[in-house]
Amino acid sequence: KVSVLIDSHLKNILEMTTHLHNHEPSTKRSLAIDIIRSSSKKKATEQTHEKPNKIIRKELLVDKSGLQDELNYSDINLIRRSIYRSRKQQYPILPKSQKESFDQLYDMQSTIKYNDQQFCFVNQQKSIVIITCRDNLQLLCKSKNVFGDGTFSYCPKFFCQLYTLHVYTYNYYIPVAYIFLTSKSKNNYLNMWFEIST
Repeated sequence: KVSVLIDSHLKNILEMTTHLHNHEPSTKRSLAIDIIRSSSKKKATEQTHEKPNKIIRKELLVDKSGLQDELNYSDINLIRRSIYRSRKQQYPILPKSQKESFDQLYDMQSTIKYNDQQFCFVNQQKSIVIITCRDNLQLLCKSKNVFGDGTFSYCPKFFCQLYTLHVYTYNYYIPVAYIFLTSKSKNNYLNMWFEIST
């Protein structure tokens, strides 16, 4: 095999080297793994809601090379792990402290959207994170009764409490806001209500 280094105008050869290959040629099995893995990884990063097994099955059905018969269970496992790794690279690194949590959420709050609406609101000075949307806040404002429920056992890491606001409408209790609090102090609750009202 030969590699050639040329200039940007593709006119002059700058360097030419020959490489001897000491490895065996690729087998049908390794080719099949590479083909299915690359197409599955591409689909997995585009369709993050689909399970890896489903993506792999679809790719095996679509593959026209007939190489899918060369694959075994451990190959499928390798492809599945490869999908998880490629998806993991799309997400931010998990925070290692409360400050990192607030920094990440604050930086991403304008880009985290649902139906083109911002739903993550962060106040770093008051250490409050509110997950809600404009429609839910309008429902909250129109409601006569608002019910609050705080849980300490199920809250995100680096937070002390998950506080949930519910309204009663059309014979259902509907959660309209999720608030992550860092303490159980009265001042923290007052700040939470102030943030929601503004």
